[in-house]
Amino acid sequence: MSKSAKQFGAGVVAAFAGVAAVYPFDTVKTRLQASKGQYRGMFHCFSHILKTEGVRGLYSGLITQALGKGPEKGLQLMLVDSLKQFWGRYIESPSVVQLLSGACSGAVQVVTTNPMELAKVRLQVQADLPPEQRATSFLGVMRQIGFKNLFQGASACFLRDIPYAAIYYGVYDASKRHLQAIHGGPLLAWHNFAAGMIGGSIASWLTTPADVLKTRLQIQRREANGPAGKKLPGLAATFLDVVRNEGVRSLFKGSAPRVLRSAPQYGVMLLTYEVMKKVLI
Repeated sequence: MSKSAKQFGAGVVAAFAGVAAVYPFDTVKTRLQASKGQYRGMFHCFSHILKTEGVRGLYSGLITQALGKGPEKGLQLMLVDSLKQFWGRYIESPSVVQLLSGACSGAVQVVTTNPMELAKVRLQVQADLPPEQRATSFLGVMRQIGFKNLFQGASACFLRDIPYAAIYYGVYDASKRHLQAIHGGPLLAWHNFAAGMIGGSIASWLTTPADVLKTRLQIQRREANGPAGKKLPGLAATFLDVVRNEGVRSLFKGSAPRVLRSAPQYGVMLLTYEVMKKVLI
């Protein structure tokens, strides 16, 4: 088995572990972003889901998300490692190398995984629909929206994922180097976990506005009235609509559960990835 294949396999396992560990926070984050004043905050949203849908409601779309995130993060982690070697031949600064590698991997991530992201969001916010209108799987969502709309919301995903990956991997690498300087020896497992949490916290908070726009774009066809072919608002129009009608603060809806999800998720993921690389490579 090639080194790239082993890196991909390690990334898939790491992604599964990260997603499963914090998925309820992702559901709460998505519900908050999709709502227009329905919830008073993160804890109200969490308790409302538990009360009306039970624990299963917190895990709506988990299988779809895991199936999407596994290959997505496996590909991303493999790409970051490969791109670091490529950019390292031409650029001396480790921080710049890490930023470029992350940004490039983020762009590839959107192209390969937007359909799964779209399906996950639809599955998470359909609780208010009549039972006969709810999808139960990725294929069910695809039948509802049509395969031509697989990349609905992709513009916001690019706006979110390219800077997210650049910031995340840049901060992760800088944090590891800082921790190593303090520790004075080889990094321990908790160092990778801590560096992953720091990177995930900063990157997820800074890119929340793009995540809000992405969520609104991906659910709007379900909410739109009129013929299926009706032209829907794009990224700029959605941004203006949110700011005018809900205020600038609404661009940070769901930021708390997003950080609470991303920080431990990426901590677990990078810790698992480093462990799996040692086992497989």
